[in-house]
Amino acid sequence: MAYKALDCLSSSDIAALGIPSKAAEQFYQKLTEIVGNYGAATPETWQHVSKHLLNPELPFSLHQMMYYGCYKDFGPDPPAWLPDPELANSTNVGQLLGRRGKEFLGSKYKDPISSFSEFQDFSVSTPEVYWTTILDEMNISFSVSPECILREDPSHPGGQWLPGACLNPAKNCLSLNSKRTLDDIMVISRDEGDDEMPINKMTLKELRSAVWLVAYAVEALGLEKGSAIAINMPMDINSVVIYLAIVLAGYVVVSIADSFAPSEISTRLIISKTKAIFTQDLIVRGNRRLPLYSRVVDAQSPMAIVIPTRGSSFSIKLRDGDISWHDFLERVKDSKDIEFVAVEQPVEAFTNILFSSGTTGEPKAIPWTLATPLKAAADGWCHMDIRKGDVVAWPTNLGWMMGPWLVYASLLNGASIALYNGSPLGSGFAKFVQDAKVTMLGLIPSLVRAWKTANCTAGYDWTAVRCFGSTGEASSVDEYLWLMGRAQYKPIIEYCGGTEIGGGFVSGSLLQPQSLAAFSTPAMGCTLFILGEDGIPIPPNTPGTGELALGPLMFGASSTLLNADHHEVYFKRMPVWNGKVLRRHGDVFERTSRGYYHAHGRADDTMNLGGIKVSSVEIERICNAVDNNVLETAATGVPPPGGGPESLMIAVVFKDSNSSATDLDKLKMSFNSALQKKLNPLFKVSYIIPLSSLPRTATNKVLDLINWVDKDRVIDIYVDHIKQSQVESNCGTIQQEVGVETDHFHEQHLESSGDGDMNDSDSSNYESFYDSEYDIIDDQLYETFVDKDVEFVGKDKGKGIDKWKGVDSERGTTEDIDNDLYAEDYDSEELLTLSGSSSDDEEGGHYKRKRVAAIENASQSGSNSSLDATQYKSIKDKQELPIRRKRNTSCASTSQPPSYSTTYFFITTCLEATKKNFNTTCVDATPIWCNTTYPTQANQVCTNSYTTLQLIQESEEDKQCSGDTVKL
Repeated sequence: MAYKALDCLSSSDIAALGIPSKAAEQFYQKLTEIVGNYGAATPETWQHVSKHLLNPELPFSLHQMMYYGCYKDFGPDPPAWLPDPELANSTNVGQLLGRRGKEFLGSKYKDPISSFSEFQDFSVSTPEVYWTTILDEMNISFSVSPECILREDPSHPGGQWLPGACLNPAKNCLSLNSKRTLDDIMVISRDEGDDEMPINKMTLKELRSAVWLVAYAVEALGLEKGSAIAINMPMDINSVVIYLAIVLAGYVVVSIADSFAPSEISTRLIISKTKAIFTQDLIVRGNRRLPLYSRVVDAQSPMAIVIPTRGSSFSIKLRDGDISWHDFLERVKDSKDIEFVAVEQPVEAFTNILFSSGTTGEPKAIPWTLATPLKAAADGWCHMDIRKGDVVAWPTNLGWMMGPWLVYASLLNGASIALYNGSPLGSGFAKFVQDAKVTMLGLIPSLVRAWKTANCTAGYDWTAVRCFGSTGEASSVDEYLWLMGRAQYKPIIEYCGGTEIGGGFVSGSLLQPQSLAAFSTPAMGCTLFILGEDGIPIPPNTPGTGELALGPLMFGASSTLLNADHHEVYFKRMPVWNGKVLRRHGDVFERTSRGYYHAHGRADDTMNLGGIKVSSVEIERICNAVDNNVLETAATGVPPPGGGPESLMIAVVFKDSNSSATDLDKLKMSFNSALQKKLNPLFKVSYIIPLSSLPRTATNKVLDLINWVDKDRVIDIYVDHIKQSQVESNCGTIQQEVGVETDHFHEQHLESSGDGDMNDSDSSNYESFYDSEYDIIDDQLYETFVDKDVEFVGKDKGKGIDKWKGVDSERGTTEDIDNDLYAEDYDSEELLTLSGSSSDDEEGGHYKRKRVAAIENASQSGSNSSLDATQYKSIKDKQELPIRRKRNTSCASTSQPPSYSTTYFFITTCLEATKKNFNTTCVDATPIWCNTTYPTQANQVCTNSYTTLQLIQESEEDKQCSGDTVKL
């Protein structure tokens, strides 16, 4: 939707959003006053509007009008939140810099806000001083002090951190210090279904007693110190106590998500050589009781200690050798309230084994050392400003790195953990946030989308929230604008990292302006490098997009893998910078002209589904075995145009190519059933695309179907599944619902989930399921391409296509449509994007980008069915219509806006793959906003013939408009 600048608004514009006339006039008068004081389009204007005018009770459309109107001509990365000097001075970092800023930075130091970037540089260049200071700020105690902070050694590219030190991180979580007393609340919780009951609170004294008792019981199992003990259960008070007890007693936690299928549980138990496992009999979600212990049994686990659900009695029979929770604790009942002497170990000892999906199908087993929890806590201290008195909630699971992160980032910083034992999707969780007075609320973007769709936060007071944390998936600007508006526009700290890092490498800060869906700074102690096309880092602080590499010296980062060569995975064939080999991460990142960072997905063949990183190999292995008619498959994640979580698409090559739409629909159901049973119940195939063969490189490597979608250009095919409730012959009258989200949720999509890699890490375990019939593209709608230079096959091989003559059926004329088409950023889960492909330059470890556009050459036949301007605008305002727009390639600066011709396409299941073609003209569109101004008229043409697609190569000379106009 095109928004007016704030100084062009009237009270009637505000009233048109459903606000009573008197209230609209009052709002308008206050807005006029703010605009008069700060201008119509400045960050300060938005700061005052968001703080003093907007509230959660006002329609979100008004929030959008204010935000997009204020930043209409601002360009990329408009700040949604500005740091307040007084509040900045009270943060952990602000207080530290207030005391020692001049000592650290000398004459460069001005104030905490102005000098934060210099302090981040200081954390990298002076690790000895920085980490000594931060560990002291967090009151970390060692039984043996480290010889130094960092010892660089050519045989250890990541360095040796805290050499010679001995400690126990669980002991540090439970110890008395200046941050806490025995009466401080350490855990706040509530079970789903008890939403009207008072919240449960556990003091430090009670937590210590519970952890000590379980530690005695774990020790009574007779396992050798350092043995691996798994946890596979929801994240509740019991699992947190068990986690701390295992660490306190000198054993190693094996993290396994409670959503995994038996085969995945078994794989992780075998890799880690687990000796025992803690689990639960059932998982209760609403009225559903879902088995968990039986999956552990099917995985042929070692001895299991089984906790009854929410204190109930067992409804299951245990295997021989397994132990009930009651009997497990009964053995050591005489030790209750007796302090357990923590097992202090060398810093390089393992404390936790977590898993991240590799590219070969077997998950990477990543051990955390005793230093890694300190990295997690330090990130929380600096970036989320977690401190004594905070209440930290982050729906997740101990199977993913954000589970242990939540434990350490909260407890080591003196804060309380807030745990909701149930689904975070509904009003029960929203009420818990209110009742627990959560001050730092962590989440994943999918969770925000569900809240916004269901409006389940309405009526609940979230004013206690000081900031949000976000990780796991790509964020959507619109959804995060909505989220900020639920808590009086508190900042969202984007956080991206990995299990192998123990925290983040890029983040936000309460001392910097925060832009939606963007990172404002490298994490403390981290250096980011964006690799150019030649595989060499582009100059620091220079805008650009490419594969991300990390400076090798990162506190707490992994130095070994249990089932892979660590050097091979992270350092081999990486460039050298200032004498140090860089560390591979695998994400594609963009650094913008304003210094923000944007993540653009994986550079390898892994994908992020609902916050879970998974290898395409794992999915393809299962899908290939589902049906005898399947020859081969290719799995890929489809990013929605407006940003946000990926959907899973499977390209299928059949032995028998005569497969009907019904066959494909049944196949999708079979894929889902197999993936949920054998891999993860959180996975769902959203789209199937049948192909005659898979696109491959000259070396026979399968090309990604979705890749290299950057913010300036989205040159894709969008296919929208249209639900039709009435179809008359020859299309006649069509009653259609565009992009309908039914918000059906799979019964097994229950708990917090995520992936070992924290940038794809941790989700609130759920996924929306849409009531669709055919998410399918016919194989006639896709031409394969064969090599990394994107040559064209068939009749157009080697030629490319420069122009397409589009027919305007209403006027009966033709017009040249440039081969350079622009797809608008629409955020609908019903869209399927097929982008151009890029190939991996295997020698350089970097990727060459080629984007391919597909355009339609359709015969115009059949009867017309009108769609008036009002109906069309209603659809467009809901962002439910996929659009491909011609970009004007000669839009030189001019005082008079040129006329832009625009063609809109979408494909439905109307009769025999009916096509509807919208031919319209942008009216009064300026060069800057031609890409987002919606047409005032639309004509709908319905035909019964399949559309023909051809591939065209992007024209180099069309990459940007001339003059001071928008760069696409």
